[in-house]
Parts: sequence; C-alpha cells; structure tokens
Amino acid sequence: MSENVNVNQNQDPSEPVLDESKLPVVKKPSVQYMASMFVGVVLIIVLAVAIVNGYFGS
Repeated sequence: MSENVNVNQNQDPSEPVLDESKLPVVKKPSVQYMASMFVGVVLIIVLAVAIVNGYFGS
C-alpha cells in the first residue's frame, strides 16, 4: 500500500515534474528515447527497402 501511495504522490503533483525538467537527468532519457527511435526508424527503412527490392527483384 505504501508503495502505491508513493507512486501516486510522485505522479499527481506537478512539482516533481518541474524539478525534473530543470535537472539534466531528463536529457539522458531523452537521448535514449531518440536513440531507440532512430534504431527503430532504421530497422523500418531496412525492412521497407528489403521488401521493395524483393518485389522489384522478383
């Protein structure tokens, strides 16, 4: 019960969000998010190129 209360307290108020936005810690997840998105886009492009090459090749 205490864990759920702590999670709710962290999510409900806007103060922790404002504090996190000021801290450089937010930059790390954003970089990881950008990296994951970049990898995902590259994989999608590679799959799309492979499919197009398969259709035109055959």
